[in-house]
Amino acid sequence: MSGALHGRPYPPEETRLAQSDLSRPTSKSEPDSLIRPAGLPERASPRTLQSLYVDRHGAPILDTLQTALKKPGLLSPIIFYGPAGTGKTHLLQGLESDARSRKLSVYHLSFSSGDETPTDLHDLLLIDGLHHFPTLSAEKQDEFSILFERHFESRKQIFASTEIEIGDLELPDRLQSRILSGLTLELRLPEGEDRFDFIQKRLGEFDMQIPAERLRALNLPENLSYRDLESVSAMIFLYSRNGWS
Repeated sequence: MSGALHGRPYPPEETRLAQSDLSRPTSKSEPDSLIRPAGLPERASPRTLQSLYVDRHGAPILDTLQTALKKPGLLSPIIFYGPAGTGKTHLLQGLESDARSRKLSVYHLSFSSGDETPTDLHDLLLIDGLHHFPTLSAEKQDEFSILFERHFESRKQIFASTEIEIGDLELPDRLQSRILSGLTLELRLPEGEDRFDFIQKRLGEFDMQIPAERLRALNLPENLSYRDLESVSAMIFLYSRNGWS
């Protein structure tokens, strides 16, 4: 099962966005602290599965994840596979938010951030960056393998993300076998009009509307990730806050 994501790059220097073509600029008298060059403003509420756009990941993927949340352990483990910037971490965040709203206990483990490995069981075990497993110390690898095995045997719901194909992960044989027994959802980079749709919807969350033809005029590269498209949206927002100068 696969899902395509949407995104596009920032326009060349000679491409300009005329104020008349875009939404009403925000007053420059507002606090500069509200301008976030690295990204759009913080959301008023956490990311949820519904906020991740059905067209971004595909309805079948989101339906599958909703089923897994309604009946934890029925489809487990579920692995998100795809290159950087395709929304794997955002999906895990959405799952965590929705699970907590259902009063499910959650532990979100990120190998890349050096999180401590928990010892207790949770309804959901979220693993971000499974491909980083070989970089862990032997002690940490053993701790994680035991944690995964306990959740697997207890029929808890496990979600994990990886940038490396499942068959190429450098995992202990037993752990690799458990991973291969699960469901893999492939996330892809955005294509075609999906990139413009993503930018429009992202800006729409902040009350900005830009005609589709103006976005198409940006001549975005073909290989942009959703992370790149977040940056494009952030730059458009930033220019709007500065009167389009």
